[in-house]
Formats: sequence, structure tokens, C-alpha cells
Amino acid sequence: MVTAMPASAWTPPAALAVLEVACRTVGVDYAGSELVRFGTNAIYRLPDRKHLARVSRPGRDRDAVQRELDIARWLAEERFPALPPADDISDEPLQVGACVVSFWTWLDHDPGRPPDAYEFGKLLRRFHEVSARYVADLPPIDPLGLVARELAWLREHGPYRADDLDLLEGWRERLTAELASVRSQLGEGPLHGDAHPGNVLRTPSGLVLVDFEHAAWGIREWDLVPFALRHRRLGGSPVEYASFATGYGHDLAGQEHWETLARVRELGMTTWRMLIDASSSVRAESHRRIAYWRGEPTGRWRAF
Repeated sequence: MVTAMPASAWTPPAALAVLEVACRTVGVDYAGSELVRFGTNAIYRLPDRKHLARVSRPGRDRDAVQRELDIARWLAEERFPALPPADDISDEPLQVGACVVSFWTWLDHDPGRPPDAYEFGKLLRRFHEVSARYVADLPPIDPLGLVARELAWLREHGPYRADDLDLLEGWRERLTAELASVRSQLGEGPLHGDAHPGNVLRTPSGLVLVDFEHAAWGIREWDLVPFALRHRRLGGSPVEYASFATGYGHDLAGQEHWETLARVRELGMTTWRMLIDASSSVRAESHRRIAYWRGEPTGRWRAF
């Protein structure tokens, strides 16, 4: 959930200040922590080199972070390759002001070797098979509800024109109506919520799925959409997608209502990027994606 805050408030120094408070609270060293990634969350490798800390963007729901820890912990217990929480530091997230901090185990991995399409498809299929046994409550997936919250925040705080936001709101309303007619071929169950190769680590013992912050309940097709969009928006190839579909065992792009599912994901990709770019002086990628919704040719989108 996005809360009212100045666009400039979410910065690496602000995240580091939150990390300091969280580490002091649980009694671990933070001096010399390495910033691994900064975006929706700030990810730090702690100086002991054995743990990660994830600092949420202000406004993240603590209960959602707890669900993320719970499902990752359960998957590890089920011997599914998921990044395990660092229960030796804290088995629950810490609220620090408007941010939430969680601690995870660091796994050595090769960032230069993401999973190939077939491997990723097989891993995602296995996740769906194993998670079918997960009995804890998960919220229903609501991608357009998230878009609505992001648009509301951008309208109040973001540096974008009102007519651009009106355009995207119109698409959100249209897609909400279309989404009501979508029928699943794969059934419902727990979802990763943001399933793409960037959320997989290649470790010495094999592939490991990470980042369950968007875990939800819904039709399984949602977890296939991000990869299916790679060759449409982010430069992937049809051959790559075919390999993914073979690995998973289902061709989403050949399914009825595929276009609606793709547009919903694309709209979320647009508002998410606008949110990230709100604190930057360079917003070319946000404007590229906005232009797409006007029907203008935009070419390949650039990943963050």
C-alpha cells in the first residue's frame, strides 16, 4: 500500500537510517552494510555476509511482510527451494516508522546466470504444485486495486500531468470490466505474485525462488503473465517463450483472455515505473509507457 509521502522521501540514505534502527533493535551490526538493490524495497547485505535485510518503501503493510516470511518459511520446510527467512535474527518483521524491515538468509549465487526459460517454467510449475498444499490465508490478488492506489498517490504527489493520469485511470476502469469475464484454465491457488527470472537465484545447489512480497491467492495464470510479456515488451524472443511454456506445461499466450491479462500487467508495469521515477529527474521510461496507452508506437520497454 502506498501512503502519502513526498516523492523525495524514499532515498538510499533514508532507507539506511531505517536499517540502522532495525539492526540496533535486534542487536546485529549494520555498519558497512552493502546496498544490493534499491527500488520498491532497499535490499542490504549485512556485514556478517550471512544475512540480508529488506527495508520496505514507506507505507508497506506489516501484515503483508509477515505473510511473505510465513510462506517462504513454509516452502523451505517443504523442501521447495525458496530463500529462507533469517529466524536467527528475527522471526517477525520490524516496524520502523512508516517502513517495515525483514531479515533473510544470504545465499551465494551467480547473478550473471539467470535461469533459462525452460528451467524457469519448470520451477514455477513446481511452486504451483507444492503451494497447493499451503493452507494459511492469502489475500486475493488485486492488480488493478494496486494500480488504483498508485494512481491516487501519483495524483497527489507525483510529477505527472493530470491528463496522463486520467488516461491511465480510464484504462484501469476498462480493464476492471474486462477482467470480470476472464475464466481460468489452470484453476486457483497460491501465487508468487511477481514471477520472473529476476526473482530466481542460481546457487551452487540449484535454482532458488525469492521475493514473495506479492504472494496472493488467484488464478494460476497470473504467475505466467510476466514471462509471457517478455517477448512483447522487454525484448524476449518467441523461441524463449515457447521454451518457458514447455517447461511449465501451458501456453498462456494461446489462451482465451490472454490479451486482458497482458494489459492488466502492462498497466501495473506502467504505474509502478512512474512511482519509481517520481523521485528521479529522468522519467523517459515512464513517459514511454504512458505513450503506449495513447496508442503510440513505443518499441521495447526498458527494465528497471
